[in-house]
Parts: sequence; structure tokens; C-alpha cells
Amino acid sequence: MNPPTDFERLAQRSELVLRSVAEGIVGVDREGRIMFANEWAARATGRDVADLVGRDAHEVAPHLTADGGRCDGKQCALFDVFRGAEGAIAQEALFVGRDGTPFPVEYSCVPAAGDSGVEWAVFSFRNIAGRKRIEADLRDALAEAQRASRAKSLFLSSMSHELRTPLTAIIGYAEMLIDDMHADGDASHEQDLERIRSSGRHLLGLIDNVLDIARIEAGRMEVAVEELDVAALAGEMEARFRDRFRARGNRLRVEAGAGAGRMLGDADKLRKILHHLLANANKFCENGDVVLEVRRVATAGTSERIEFEVSDTGIGIAPEFLVHLFEPFAQADATAARRFGGTGLGLALSAKLAQLMEGTIEVASTPGAGSRFTVSIPARAAPARAGTDARAPEAQA
Repeated sequence: MNPPTDFERLAQRSELVLRSVAEGIVGVDREGRIMFANEWAARATGRDVADLVGRDAHEVAPHLTADGGRCDGKQCALFDVFRGAEGAIAQEALFVGRDGTPFPVEYSCVPAAGDSGVEWAVFSFRNIAGRKRIEADLRDALAEAQRASRAKSLFLSSMSHELRTPLTAIIGYAEMLIDDMHADGDASHEQDLERIRSSGRHLLGLIDNVLDIARIEAGRMEVAVEELDVAALAGEMEARFRDRFRARGNRLRVEAGAGAGRMLGDADKLRKILHHLLANANKFCENGDVVLEVRRVATAGTSERIEFEVSDTGIGIAPEFLVHLFEPFAQADATAARRFGGTGLGLALSAKLAQLMEGTIEVASTPGAGSRFTVSIPARAAPARAGTDARAPEAQA
């Protein structure tokens, strides 16, 4: 027996490859007749390979059009190849099996050109029913998760409102009793009443944070745009925190020159962001320095932005905690959390508020040397309503 020629060896290898490929492959001529097919194609159509060759491809594996009708064969991508098209890659369609049941496939169709142009085409396909089931399950799971998230946000919003009413009354009565004691010259219970008032205000602040986060996630918070003086806003925050910083021996300095100018933004949301950043800086500093710097930034190709930078000389943040810093209830290590307290809501809310105003918030920190938070907000914000996909930004070291 003569050894196989190079052509015969090539043919044998080609046939081996055709059998081994884990998807249906058929060659079709210009009339739509199947010239060759592999085992996977035969298995997918419920036939034998010998039963496929010479048959009309659209009779063997009919497919449905977008409106659910059967394709007549001349409309499909297979014949587009012979009309001069480059073919189709990774398209989806519905084939009809031998028992009449449709099944989803992903197919590709590429031309095979000869001396007289495109003489035949290679059509490959795979059954993707399993993948479609997984995709449907994922869509259902996502929809259920979104429903649960909305229900959670609505519950938190309702619960927060219910808690605020009695808590406001407690704070109000504590303040009235303090005023009455001052009027009577009796200070015997003032310290206890002051604890009630300060604890109530602290709890009220936590409830407000939870309520704001719930409103943002539920898409029920809007951006109220107004014109404001940036330097005046920074000065207002300095006046608000002056006594707090002095009580811990910290020094607060505000750097907001005339160049900061005016902006169109939501003053209330900016106050909340700066409040949380300054409160954190004061908390994690002792006998240290905190700087609030405000500047107007203009870069090529982008609109002007206002940057608020809060830097401190406090304890700093370890790199492994930075990436989770803007997540709700995220805090640094347990030792710092026990020592300084807090719930981890302030930075999460600040990040969501910044994003709501089409802004960003970033952090850079060195353990033992302090931290720097930079909030960047468009100088001309547009009114907007929060969506349900508000996410915290990634922290940057």
C-alpha cells in the first residue's frame, strides 16, 4: 500500500478537526444545499450526517424570523454571504428541531471564495438553550434583588420618619428643661439633661444619614440647584466647627480665595459632605491641623469644577481599608472603631451625594501622617433625581 500523499494527509486532518469541533458545522453551496456536515450538526438536527449531505439547509434546520414565522431561506444571513456580504459572526436565532420544537442557537456564517467569487459558505452553530436558561435565571435574580433593595429603602425611609418624631420631642423637652433650670438658677440636673440633648442630636444625625441613603437608593432625592458663593460656604463651615475643633485642641484653617468664585449647586448637599469630612478630620486628630481648601479647576476639554479638599494630620488610614472606605458601615480597623466610635455612614453618604451631583470624592492617606479627601463638583450642576444605581466611588490611595 502506498503511503498517503500530502493532500490525503491534509484531508484526513481536516476531517478529524471537523469531527472534533464542539459545534455544528456545515458547508452550503449557492443553492442552499449542504455539501458537508459534522457529527455535531447531525446531532443538533436529530439526523445522521449521511442524511444531511445534499439536502436543503433550510429544510433540515428551518429557523424562525423575528416575528415568529418560518424563514423562507432567501432572507437569512446564509444567502447574504452570496449577495456580497462579509458574513455574520456570533448571531442568535431560533432553529426548529425535527420534532417541531424551537431551540436557540448562536451561529456564524462566513464565505468561501473561489476563482468565480463566493462559491459556498461555512455555517457553524451551537445550541445555547442552557446559556439562555442561566441568563433568564440571572435576570430574575437581579429583578428580585432590585425589588428587595427598593423594599429595604422604603422601609428605612418610613422607619426613619417614625423615629424622628418622638426623638425630636425628646430633644425639645430636654432643651426646654435646660432653659427652665437656667431661668430658676438651678443647675443640679443640667449635666444630665445636656447628655440627653447631645445624645438625642447624635442619634437624630444617624437617622438622617440612614434616611438620606435610603432616599438616594430609592431614587427619591433631587438636586436643588442654586447660585452660591463658594468662599462664603467654606467660611460658614469654619464657623460651625470652630468650637468643636478647639475642644479637641485641633486647629482648623480655611483657604478659599476670591478665585473660587460662585457656583450653581446644591448648597445643602455640599454642607452635608463638608460636615462629614470635617467631623471625621476632627475625630481622628488630636492637637493637630486640619485644612479646608477650596479651588476652582479648569482643564482642557472639560467644564469648570469646584474642588473641596479636607486634609488632616491625624492617624491616617491603612491601604487595605481604603478600597472599602465609602461603603455603608465600613470603618477602619476594630481598634480605631472602638477608640473613636462612629457608624461608617458619613463617608458612604458623602460619596452618594457627590455622585448625585455628578461629582467625585477621592482619598489619599498615609498611616500615622494623616488623610486628604478631595471632593470635585461641576461648577454648574444640573437639577437631577437620584437613580437606584448610585454607587460609592473607588477609593484611590
